[in-house]
Amino acid sequence: MSGCSTSGSANPTMSDKERERLMRKLEKETDEFLASRKQAKYQDGWKEQSWEKEMADHPLFAQQLPDGATRGNLPPLLEALRQVKYDEAENSPEELARNYKDDGNHLFKEKSYRAAVASYSEGIYQKTLNQELNAQLHLNRAAAQYHLDNFNAALDDCILALKFKPNYVKAMLRAAQCCWQLRKLHECIKFCVQLEEAEGAQSVPSAALKEARELVNRVEKEQKLQERNRRKREKELRERRQKNEELAVAIEKARVTLVPAAEEGELLPNLTPRFPALRDFAVSLESDVNEPGQKCLVWPVALVYPELKETDFVQKWSEGTTFSAIFDAMYQGRPAERPVIGDEENNTVIVYDPAKLQVWYKSSKNDKPVAVRDKSSLRQVLARKDCIVEDGVPSFWVTRKGSEAEKDLLNRQGI
Repeated sequence: MSGCSTSGSANPTMSDKERERLMRKLEKETDEFLASRKQAKYQDGWKEQSWEKEMADHPLFAQQLPDGATRGNLPPLLEALRQVKYDEAENSPEELARNYKDDGNHLFKEKSYRAAVASYSEGIYQKTLNQELNAQLHLNRAAAQYHLDNFNAALDDCILALKFKPNYVKAMLRAAQCCWQLRKLHECIKFCVQLEEAEGAQSVPSAALKEARELVNRVEKEQKLQERNRRKREKELRERRQKNEELAVAIEKARVTLVPAAEEGELLPNLTPRFPALRDFAVSLESDVNEPGQKCLVWPVALVYPELKETDFVQKWSEGTTFSAIFDAMYQGRPAERPVIGDEENNTVIVYDPAKLQVWYKSSKNDKPVAVRDKSSLRQVLARKDCIVEDGVPSFWVTRKGSEAEKDLLNRQGI
Protein backbone atom coordinates (compact mmCIF):
# COMPACT_ATOMS: atom_id res chain seq x y z
CA MET A 1 0.00 0.00 0.00
CA SER A 2 1.50 3.30 -1.03
CA GLY A 3 0.76 6.64 0.54
CA CYS A 4 0.12 9.81 -1.41
CA SER A 5 0.98 13.38 -0.55
CA THR A 6 -1.81 15.96 -0.47
CA SER A 7 -1.96 19.58 -1.52
CA GLY A 8 -4.57 21.17 0.75
CA SER A 9 -6.39 24.36 -0.19
CA ALA A 10 -5.19 27.65 1.33
CA ASN A 11 -6.54 28.59 4.75
CA PRO A 12 -8.12 32.07 4.59
CA THR A 13 -7.69 32.55 8.34
CA MET A 14 -3.97 31.71 8.59
CA SER A 15 -0.85 32.81 6.84
CA ASP A 16 1.63 30.22 5.57
CA LYS A 17 4.07 31.05 8.38
CA GLU A 18 1.34 30.79 11.00
CA ARG A 19 0.25 27.47 9.54
CA GLU A 20 3.86 26.18 9.57
CA ARG A 21 4.37 27.26 13.21
CA LEU A 22 1.09 25.62 14.21
CA MET A 23 2.02 22.35 12.48
CA ARG A 24 5.41 22.22 14.22
CA LYS A 25 3.76 22.92 17.56
CA LEU A 26 1.17 20.23 16.98
CA GLU A 27 3.80 17.67 15.95
CA LYS A 28 5.83 18.41 19.06
CA GLU A 29 2.82 18.20 21.38
CA THR A 30 1.67 14.99 19.71
CA ASP A 31 5.12 13.38 20.07
CA GLU A 32 5.27 14.39 23.75
CA PHE A 33 1.77 13.08 24.39
CA LEU A 34 2.45 9.71 22.71
CA ALA A 35 5.73 9.35 24.58
CA SER A 36 3.92 9.87 27.90
CA ARG A 37 1.35 7.16 27.17
CA LYS A 38 1.80 3.70 28.69
CA GLN A 39 1.43 0.88 26.25
CA ALA A 40 -1.51 -1.39 26.94
CA LYS A 41 -2.70 -4.60 25.37
CA TYR A 42 -5.56 -4.03 22.94
CA GLN A 43 -8.71 -5.81 24.09
CA ASP A 44 -12.36 -6.10 23.18
CA GLY A 45 -11.86 -5.30 19.51
CA TRP A 46 -14.63 -4.48 17.09
CA LYS A 47 -16.53 -7.39 15.63
CA GLU A 48 -16.74 -8.02 11.91
CA GLN A 49 -20.53 -7.87 11.96
CA SER A 50 -20.76 -4.51 13.75
CA TRP A 51 -17.47 -2.75 13.20
CA GLU A 52 -19.00 0.08 11.16
CA LYS A 53 -21.44 1.02 13.94
CA GLU A 54 -18.72 0.76 16.59
CA MET A 55 -16.45 2.92 14.48
CA ALA A 56 -19.17 5.56 14.18
CA ASP A 57 -19.36 5.68 17.97
CA HIS A 58 -15.57 6.16 18.30
CA PRO A 59 -14.63 9.78 19.21
CA LEU A 60 -11.96 9.99 16.52
CA PHE A 61 -14.30 8.96 13.72
CA ALA A 62 -17.66 10.15 15.04
CA GLN A 63 -19.73 12.12 12.56
CA GLN A 64 -21.33 14.10 15.41
CA LEU A 65 -19.78 15.84 18.40
CA PRO A 66 -20.24 14.37 21.89
CA ASP A 67 -23.28 15.51 23.90
CA GLY A 68 -22.79 19.05 25.19
CA ALA A 69 -19.80 19.75 22.95
CA THR A 70 -19.77 22.37 20.22
CA ARG A 71 -17.13 23.61 17.89
CA GLY A 72 -16.73 26.60 20.15
CA ASN A 73 -15.71 24.64 23.23
CA LEU A 74 -13.56 21.86 21.72
CA PRO A 75 -10.00 21.61 23.08
CA PRO A 76 -7.70 23.81 21.01
CA LEU A 77 -5.53 20.88 19.89
CA LEU A 78 -8.51 18.90 18.60
CA GLU A 79 -10.02 21.94 16.92
CA ALA A 80 -6.72 22.72 15.21
CA LEU A 81 -6.32 19.12 14.03
CA ARG A 82 -9.82 19.10 12.62
CA GLN A 83 -9.20 22.35 10.77
CA VAL A 84 -5.84 21.35 9.38
CA LYS A 85 -6.57 17.77 8.39
CA TYR A 86 -10.19 16.70 8.70
CA ASP A 87 -12.41 19.74 8.46
CA GLU A 88 -14.55 19.63 5.33
CA ALA A 89 -14.30 23.40 5.06
CA GLU A 90 -10.53 23.15 4.83
CA ASN A 91 -10.25 20.06 2.61
CA SER A 92 -11.91 18.70 -0.47
CA PRO A 93 -13.44 15.19 -0.38
CA GLU A 94 -10.45 13.81 -2.26
CA GLU A 95 -8.00 15.48 0.13
CA LEU A 96 -9.89 14.07 3.09
CA ALA A 97 -9.92 10.62 1.52
CA ARG A 98 -6.17 10.77 0.96
CA ASN A 99 -5.60 11.94 4.52
CA TYR A 100 -7.61 9.03 5.89
CA LYS A 101 -5.82 6.65 3.55
CA ASP A 102 -2.41 7.89 4.74
CA ASP A 103 -3.49 7.50 8.36
CA GLY A 104 -4.76 4.02 7.62
CA ASN A 105 -1.46 3.08 5.98
CA HIS A 106 0.43 4.24 9.06
CA LEU A 107 -1.89 2.29 11.37
CA PHE A 108 -1.58 -0.77 9.13
CA LYS A 109 2.21 -0.66 9.35
CA GLU A 110 1.87 -0.45 13.12
CA LYS A 111 -0.39 -3.56 12.94
CA SER A 112 -3.31 -1.58 14.38
CA TYR A 113 -5.61 -3.26 11.89
CA ARG A 114 -8.95 -2.36 13.46
CA ALA A 115 -8.03 1.31 13.60
CA ALA A 116 -6.75 1.04 10.02
CA VAL A 117 -10.13 -0.37 8.93
CA ALA A 118 -11.84 2.59 10.56
CA SER A 119 -9.54 5.10 8.89
CA TYR A 120 -9.93 3.57 5.42
CA SER A 121 -13.70 3.52 5.95
CA GLU A 122 -13.70 7.25 6.65
CA GLY A 123 -11.85 7.75 3.40
CA ILE A 124 -14.40 5.62 1.53
CA TYR A 125 -17.26 7.62 3.06
CA GLN A 126 -15.95 10.76 1.34
CA LYS A 127 -17.25 9.31 -1.96
CA THR A 128 -14.52 10.94 -4.00
CA LEU A 129 -14.76 10.86 -7.79
CA ASN A 130 -11.18 9.55 -8.01
CA GLN A 131 -11.70 5.92 -9.07
CA GLU A 132 -8.07 4.98 -8.46
CA LEU A 133 -8.21 6.33 -4.91
CA ASN A 134 -11.48 4.56 -4.20
CA ALA A 135 -10.01 1.28 -5.42
CA GLN A 136 -6.96 1.74 -3.18
CA LEU A 137 -9.08 2.51 -0.13
CA HIS A 138 -11.20 -0.60 -0.61
CA LEU A 139 -8.17 -2.80 -1.24
CA ASN A 140 -6.33 -1.39 1.77
CA ARG A 141 -9.37 -1.98 3.96
CA ALA A 142 -9.54 -5.52 2.56
CA ALA A 143 -5.92 -6.07 3.59
CA ALA A 144 -6.65 -4.88 7.13
CA GLN A 145 -9.77 -7.05 7.37
CA TYR A 146 -7.77 -10.00 6.07
CA HIS A 147 -5.27 -9.64 8.90
CA LEU A 148 -8.22 -9.66 11.32
CA ASP A 149 -9.45 -12.95 9.77
CA ASN A 150 -12.56 -11.14 8.53
CA PHE A 151 -12.28 -12.89 5.19
CA ASN A 152 -15.86 -12.28 4.00
CA ALA A 153 -15.58 -8.55 4.61
CA ALA A 154 -12.17 -8.52 2.94
CA LEU A 155 -13.56 -10.32 -0.12
CA ASP A 156 -16.40 -7.82 -0.40
CA ASP A 157 -13.90 -4.95 -0.43
CA CYS A 158 -11.79 -6.67 -3.10
CA ILE A 159 -14.83 -7.00 -5.33
CA LEU A 160 -15.63 -3.30 -4.83
CA ALA A 161 -12.02 -2.38 -5.59
CA LEU A 162 -12.26 -4.28 -8.88
CA LYS A 163 -15.43 -2.39 -9.78
CA PHE A 164 -13.51 0.87 -9.46
CA LYS A 165 -10.43 -0.57 -11.17
CA PRO A 166 -11.15 -3.75 -13.20
CA ASN A 167 -7.49 -4.48 -13.98
CA TYR A 168 -6.36 -4.17 -10.32
CA VAL A 169 -3.99 -7.13 -9.99
CA LYS A 170 -3.46 -6.71 -6.24
CA ALA A 171 -7.22 -6.83 -5.70
CA MET A 172 -7.47 -10.01 -7.78
CA LEU A 173 -4.76 -11.67 -5.70
CA ARG A 174 -6.24 -10.58 -2.37
CA ALA A 175 -9.67 -11.79 -3.49
CA ALA A 176 -8.18 -15.18 -4.41
CA GLN A 177 -6.50 -15.36 -0.99
CA CYS A 178 -9.81 -14.60 0.73
CA CYS A 179 -11.59 -17.27 -1.29
CA TRP A 180 -8.91 -19.78 -0.32
CA GLN A 181 -9.35 -18.99 3.36
CA LEU A 182 -13.12 -19.35 2.98
CA ARG A 183 -12.62 -22.54 0.94
CA LYS A 184 -14.54 -21.00 -1.94
CA LEU A 185 -12.40 -22.98 -4.32
CA HIS A 186 -14.21 -22.25 -7.61
CA GLU A 187 -14.19 -18.51 -6.90
CA CYS A 188 -10.50 -18.69 -5.97
CA ILE A 189 -9.68 -20.28 -9.32
CA LYS A 190 -11.77 -17.61 -11.07
CA PHE A 191 -9.76 -14.75 -9.57
CA CYS A 192 -6.48 -16.54 -10.30
CA VAL A 193 -7.48 -17.04 -13.93
CA GLN A 194 -8.44 -13.37 -14.10
CA LEU A 195 -5.00 -12.46 -12.77
CA GLU A 196 -3.33 -14.84 -15.24
CA GLU A 197 -5.12 -13.13 -18.13
CA ALA A 198 -3.97 -9.72 -16.89
CA GLU A 199 -0.32 -10.67 -16.22
CA GLY A 200 0.32 -13.93 -18.07
CA ALA A 201 1.83 -12.30 -21.17
CA GLN A 202 4.85 -11.02 -19.22
CA SER A 203 8.16 -12.71 -19.99
CA VAL A 204 9.04 -12.75 -16.29
CA PRO A 205 6.14 -13.66 -14.00
CA SER A 206 5.37 -11.06 -11.36
CA ALA A 207 5.27 -11.93 -7.66
CA ALA A 208 1.47 -11.72 -7.77
CA LEU A 209 1.28 -14.09 -10.71
CA LYS A 210 3.61 -16.59 -9.03
CA GLU A 211 1.49 -16.54 -5.89
CA ALA A 212 -1.70 -16.94 -7.93
CA ARG A 213 -0.23 -20.01 -9.67
CA GLU A 214 0.74 -21.47 -6.29
CA LEU A 215 -2.81 -20.87 -5.11
CA VAL A 216 -4.15 -22.72 -8.14
CA ASN A 217 -1.95 -25.71 -7.27
CA ARG A 218 -3.19 -25.67 -3.67
CA VAL A 219 -6.80 -25.41 -4.81
CA GLU A 220 -6.41 -28.35 -7.18
CA LYS A 221 -4.92 -30.47 -4.39
CA GLU A 222 -7.73 -29.44 -2.05
CA GLN A 223 -10.34 -30.27 -4.68
CA LYS A 224 -8.85 -33.74 -5.14
CA LEU A 225 -8.85 -34.24 -1.36
CA GLN A 226 -12.46 -33.08 -1.09
CA GLU A 227 -13.47 -35.38 -3.93
CA ARG A 228 -11.76 -38.32 -2.24
CA ASN A 229 -13.47 -37.49 1.06
CA ARG A 230 -16.81 -37.16 -0.73
CA ARG A 231 -16.46 -40.62 -2.26
CA LYS A 232 -15.43 -42.00 1.14
CA ARG A 233 -18.47 -40.45 2.82
CA GLU A 234 -20.77 -41.80 0.13
CA LYS A 235 -19.30 -45.29 0.56
CA GLU A 236 -19.76 -45.09 4.33
CA LEU A 237 -23.35 -43.94 3.86
CA ARG A 238 -24.06 -46.83 1.48
CA GLU A 239 -22.54 -49.32 3.92
CA ARG A 240 -24.45 -47.81 6.85
CA ARG A 241 -27.65 -47.92 4.84
CA GLN A 242 -27.06 -51.56 3.96
CA LYS A 243 -26.37 -52.45 7.60
CA ASN A 244 -29.52 -50.65 8.70
CA GLU A 245 -31.53 -52.51 6.08
CA GLU A 246 -30.14 -55.87 7.26
CA LEU A 247 -30.74 -54.90 10.90
CA ALA A 248 -34.32 -53.81 10.20
CA VAL A 249 -35.04 -57.12 8.43
CA ALA A 250 -33.52 -59.12 11.31
CA ILE A 251 -35.55 -57.22 13.95
CA GLU A 252 -38.75 -57.69 11.98
CA LYS A 253 -37.98 -61.39 11.46
CA ALA A 254 -37.39 -61.78 15.23
CA ARG A 255 -40.84 -60.19 15.82
CA VAL A 256 -39.41 -57.61 18.22
CA THR A 257 -41.69 -54.69 19.07
CA LEU A 258 -39.80 -51.38 19.14
CA VAL A 259 -41.07 -48.32 21.00
CA PRO A 260 -41.16 -45.74 19.60
CA ALA A 261 -41.68 -47.15 16.13
CA ALA A 262 -39.79 -45.92 13.09
CA GLU A 263 -41.04 -42.70 11.55
CA GLU A 264 -42.54 -42.72 8.09
CA GLY A 265 -39.85 -43.17 5.47
CA GLU A 266 -37.29 -44.44 8.02
CA LEU A 267 -36.09 -48.02 8.32
CA LEU A 268 -35.62 -47.90 12.09
CA PRO A 269 -36.23 -45.55 15.01
CA ASN A 270 -33.32 -44.11 16.94
CA LEU A 271 -31.85 -47.14 18.72
CA THR A 272 -29.10 -45.32 20.60
CA PRO A 273 -29.44 -46.42 24.27
CA ARG A 274 -30.47 -43.70 26.72
CA PHE A 275 -28.23 -45.13 29.45
CA PRO A 276 -24.67 -43.70 29.39
CA ALA A 277 -23.16 -47.14 30.15
CA LEU A 278 -24.80 -48.54 27.00
CA ARG A 279 -24.49 -45.48 24.75
CA ASP A 280 -21.87 -47.09 22.50
CA PHE A 281 -23.54 -50.50 22.37
CA ALA A 282 -26.68 -50.13 20.27
CA VAL A 283 -28.28 -53.31 18.94
CA SER A 284 -26.29 -54.80 16.09
CA LEU A 285 -26.27 -57.76 13.73
CA GLU A 286 -23.17 -59.89 14.31
CA SER A 287 -21.81 -63.33 13.50
CA ASP A 288 -23.42 -66.06 15.58
CA VAL A 289 -20.69 -67.96 17.48
CA ASN A 290 -23.07 -70.88 18.00
CA GLU A 291 -24.09 -71.14 14.34
CA PRO A 292 -21.16 -70.49 11.95
CA GLY A 293 -22.14 -68.58 8.83
CA GLN A 294 -25.24 -67.15 10.49
CA LYS A 295 -25.87 -63.76 12.06
CA CYS A 296 -27.80 -62.91 15.21
CA LEU A 297 -29.04 -59.82 17.01
CA VAL A 298 -26.87 -58.59 19.88
CA TRP A 299 -28.70 -56.34 22.34
CA PRO A 300 -27.74 -54.00 25.16
CA VAL A 301 -29.83 -55.04 28.19
CA ALA A 302 -30.74 -53.38 31.50
CA LEU A 303 -31.34 -55.60 34.58
CA VAL A 304 -33.10 -53.62 37.32
CA TYR A 305 -32.82 -54.80 40.96
CA PRO A 306 -35.62 -53.07 42.93
CA GLU A 307 -34.32 -54.45 46.24
CA LEU A 308 -30.80 -53.13 45.67
CA LYS A 309 -31.93 -49.90 43.95
CA GLU A 310 -29.34 -50.68 41.33
CA THR A 311 -29.19 -51.60 37.65
CA ASP A 312 -26.78 -53.96 35.91
CA PHE A 313 -26.01 -53.22 32.28
CA VAL A 314 -25.15 -56.01 29.87
CA GLN A 315 -23.51 -54.35 26.88
CA LYS A 316 -23.66 -57.31 24.50
CA TRP A 317 -26.30 -60.01 24.98
CA SER A 318 -26.64 -62.38 22.03
CA GLU A 319 -30.30 -63.13 21.38
CA GLY A 320 -29.72 -66.87 21.58
CA THR A 321 -28.21 -66.73 25.09
CA THR A 322 -30.47 -67.77 27.99
CA PHE A 323 -31.04 -65.79 31.17
CA SER A 324 -29.51 -68.55 33.30
CA ALA A 325 -26.34 -68.47 31.19
CA ILE A 326 -26.08 -64.70 31.59
CA PHE A 327 -26.49 -64.89 35.39
CA ASP A 328 -23.98 -67.74 35.67
CA ALA A 329 -21.47 -65.58 33.79
CA MET A 330 -22.23 -62.49 35.88
CA TYR A 331 -22.08 -64.26 39.26
CA GLN A 332 -19.46 -66.82 38.18
CA GLY A 333 -21.83 -69.64 39.18
CA ARG A 334 -21.96 -68.88 42.89
CA PRO A 335 -23.83 -66.60 45.33
CA ALA A 336 -22.50 -63.09 45.83
CA GLU A 337 -23.07 -60.37 48.40
CA ARG A 338 -24.38 -57.14 46.96
CA PRO A 339 -24.72 -53.82 48.83
CA VAL A 340 -27.97 -51.87 48.96
CA ILE A 341 -27.46 -48.54 47.21
CA GLY A 342 -28.23 -45.62 49.53
CA ASP A 343 -27.73 -47.64 52.72
CA GLU A 344 -23.96 -47.36 52.97
CA GLU A 345 -24.22 -46.13 56.57
CA ASN A 346 -25.56 -49.51 57.74
CA ASN A 347 -23.42 -51.46 55.23
CA THR A 348 -26.46 -53.54 54.32
CA VAL A 349 -25.67 -56.39 51.92
CA ILE A 350 -27.94 -59.04 50.38
CA VAL A 351 -26.83 -62.39 49.04
CA TYR A 352 -27.88 -63.04 45.46
CA ASP A 353 -27.76 -66.65 44.24
CA PRO A 354 -27.84 -66.91 40.41
CA ALA A 355 -29.76 -70.19 40.75
CA LYS A 356 -32.53 -68.50 42.74
CA LEU A 357 -33.23 -65.37 40.71
CA GLN A 358 -36.50 -64.48 39.03
CA VAL A 359 -36.71 -62.25 35.95
CA TRP A 360 -39.75 -60.18 35.03
CA TYR A 361 -40.75 -57.89 32.18
CA LYS A 362 -43.59 -55.35 32.12
CA SER A 363 -46.47 -56.39 29.89
CA SER A 364 -47.49 -53.75 27.36
CA LYS A 365 -51.09 -54.93 27.72
CA ASN A 366 -51.65 -54.16 31.41
CA ASP A 367 -48.30 -52.91 32.75
CA LYS A 368 -48.08 -55.92 35.10
CA PRO A 369 -44.94 -58.03 35.64
CA VAL A 370 -44.67 -61.21 33.57
CA ALA A 371 -42.32 -63.95 34.82
CA VAL A 372 -39.51 -65.21 32.58
CA ARG A 373 -38.22 -68.78 32.75
CA ASP A 374 -34.47 -68.91 33.38
CA LYS A 375 -33.99 -71.32 30.49
CA SER A 376 -35.63 -68.91 28.05
CA SER A 377 -33.39 -67.17 25.55
CA LEU A 378 -33.52 -63.43 25.00
CA ARG A 379 -34.89 -64.08 21.50
CA GLN A 380 -37.82 -66.09 22.89
CA VAL A 381 -38.79 -63.39 25.39
CA LEU A 382 -38.49 -60.45 22.99
CA ALA A 383 -40.69 -62.27 20.49
CA ARG A 384 -43.65 -62.16 22.88
CA LYS A 385 -46.38 -59.80 21.72
CA ASP A 386 -46.64 -57.96 25.04
CA CYS A 387 -42.87 -57.52 25.50
CA ILE A 388 -41.55 -54.24 24.13
CA VAL A 389 -38.07 -52.84 23.61
CA GLU A 390 -38.06 -49.18 24.58
CA ASP A 391 -35.42 -46.82 23.18
CA GLY A 392 -33.40 -49.75 21.89
CA VAL A 393 -32.81 -51.38 25.31
CA PRO A 394 -34.67 -54.49 26.59
CA SER A 395 -35.25 -53.97 30.34
CA PHE A 396 -36.11 -56.53 33.03
CA TRP A 397 -36.70 -56.65 36.78
CA VAL A 398 -34.60 -59.13 38.78
CA THR A 399 -35.71 -60.37 42.22
CA ARG A 400 -34.78 -63.14 44.63
CA LYS A 401 -37.41 -65.85 44.39
CA GLY A 402 -39.84 -65.66 47.30
CA SER A 403 -38.24 -62.57 48.82
CA GLU A 404 -40.17 -59.75 50.47
CA ALA A 405 -38.91 -57.44 47.75
CA GLU A 406 -40.45 -59.68 45.11
CA LYS A 407 -43.78 -59.73 46.96
CA ASP A 408 -43.65 -55.95 47.29
CA LEU A 409 -43.00 -55.58 43.55
CA LEU A 410 -45.98 -57.78 42.69
CA ASN A 411 -48.23 -56.03 45.20
CA ARG A 412 -47.30 -52.60 43.81
CA GLN A 413 -48.12 -53.82 40.30
CA GLY A 414 -51.51 -55.15 41.43
CA ILE A 415 -50.73 -58.88 41.36
